[in-house]
Amino acid sequence: MKGYVQNFEFLAPALKLGRNGGGSTNWYEQLQKFADMQPVSYMRGQTLPAQFIIIDEVQNLTPAQLKTLITRAGKGAKVVIMGDIDQIDIRETVWSNGLSNFLARQENFWKEALRVGELSAPEHSLVGVTRLTKSERSPLSDYANRIYKDR
Repeated sequence: MKGYVQNFEFLAPALKLGRNGGGSTNWYEQLQKFADMQPVSYMRGQTLPAQFIIIDEVQNLTPAQLKTLITRAGKGAKVVIMGDIDQIDIRETVWSNGLSNFLARQENFWKEALRVGELSAPEHSLVGVTRLTKSERSPLSDYANRIYKDR
C-alpha cells in the first residue's frame, strides 16, 4: 500500500491535498476521504456499483484473481487495470499472469466477434487499451527492464 500513498503524495498538489487543520500532513487520512483500498481476498462476494475501481500490479495477479476483481463491477462502475509486463515477479509462462492473459483474451474475443459479426457497438465500448512505451520511474529502472527482457 505504500506505493499508492507515495503516488498520492506525488499527486498531492494537483489533488489539492495539503496540511490538515492540525498543521501536519497525514496523507493516508486524506487519501481515505476519497479512496478505499482493499486486498484481493476481501473482494469476493462484493458488488461495487457506480464505483471507479483501480486494480494495480495486475501482472502479479493470476488470471482467476483478475477475473474475480473485474466481475465485482456493478452497474455504472468503471474498472482500470494497470500493470507492467516487464515487471512480472513470478511466472511460469509470460501468459500465466493476469495482465498478459487479459490482453490476449480480449484481443482474441474482439477478433472472433468481428469475424462472425457478433460485436455490438455498446459491447465494443466496454474495453480500451493504452500501452505506454516508456518507463516513468527512472532511466535505471528502464535499463533493468531492457537487460532482463528474457526473464
